[in-house]
Amino acid sequence: MLNKEELKEMLSNFTKEEIALNYNISQSTLSRLLKKHNLTKEGYGANKLNFEKADEIRAFYKNNKTQKELSEMFGVSQPTIHKVVNNLIYKTNSSKLSGEADVKVNYKY
Repeated sequence: MLNKEELKEMLSNFTKEEIALNYNISQSTLSRLLKKHNLTKEGYGANKLNFEKADEIRAFYKNNKTQKELSEMFGVSQPTIHKVVNNLIYKTNSSKLSGEADVKVNYKY
């Protein structure tokens, strides 16, 4: 498999997807190798987004920004944007109660 120096060189010339395809490994496996060799990028992974940014993403998405545009704006992957706009991560509590409900209770005394 690739050693640290080979990985560094590959990363400077190719995308992670291209490297994974070339070596017939999954991108997850490649990510584990990069982490093992301490070659992950600054600002990559957790803590790139927060609830405030997720709300901004949802607002932009409602105003017709595409997921691809949002991924470039916020520096995260398109699948991450998909998860945010579909409320799979950084969930909002949108189950607010309002209005009236028709409730019938059949108590017999």
